[in-house]
Amino acid sequence: MKIIKYLFCFCFILLALSNYAQSPVLKLIVPNVESAQGDLQVSIFNNDKTFLKEKEEYRIYRFKVEKDSDVFTIDDLPQGEYAMIIFHDKNSNKDLDRSFLGIPKEGYGFSNNIKPHLSAPDFRDCCFSLVKDTKIEIELLY
Repeated sequence: MKIIKYLFCFCFILLALSNYAQSPVLKLIVPNVESAQGDLQVSIFNNDKTFLKEKEEYRIYRFKVEKDSDVFTIDDLPQGEYAMIIFHDKNSNKDLDRSFLGIPKEGYGFSNNIKPHLSAPDFRDCCFSLVKDTKIEIELLY
């Protein structure tokens, strides 16, 4: 009988710890996607040394854009500080298409809705804390 009590306590502790270890849910709201064509790419960075450097993202997510879809869910990021850039990859080529002058041809946006002027923003400008379930809205720049 004593073993059953210990087993019960052990299972209870494991259950409590598993709920504690769950990642917070990040709901990304993008209200102005122009069309249901292509994908939305979300690039997540977790430090200023890699921010906006190609192939150095902490995580990349791709979501199929569907008619009337403007909420995208990320549920596997651990608690921490992050910055993100998103873009509407209309032709699904996994690249932000640009003009010959380097100006983006597809909609893009940064966390905290930072609008770059003459240079790209830095990590601190775009940084947000993910410690609990969070909603972030980013409007695409066209």
